[in-house]
Amino acid sequence: LLVGVRPEHLEVDGASGFRVVVDVVEHLGHETLLNCHLAGHELSDADARVMVRLPAEATTPSIGDEVGLTAAERHRHRFDPVTTKRIDT
Repeated sequence: LLVGVRPEHLEVDGASGFRVVVDVVEHLGHETLLNCHLAGHELSDADARVMVRLPAEATTPSIGDEVGLTAAERHRHRFDPVTTKRIDT
């Protein structure tokens, strides 16, 4: 099972087991983008890249920080790993 989440539906959550390392922080005025990679993976591993879109007023981690990510169940999209087709739940 593959799970996908849109960048705007990810939330920084210190208690989450889904850990990423922040590589780039882009403050864009109306929002902040975090370019991250999965903790325990190499920065160069394209399959381990994660983009997070935060509201401008959110507390922003710093480059190099390891943070947890979470997403509400309604925002988690499931896919078949063989066919890559979405699985309706």
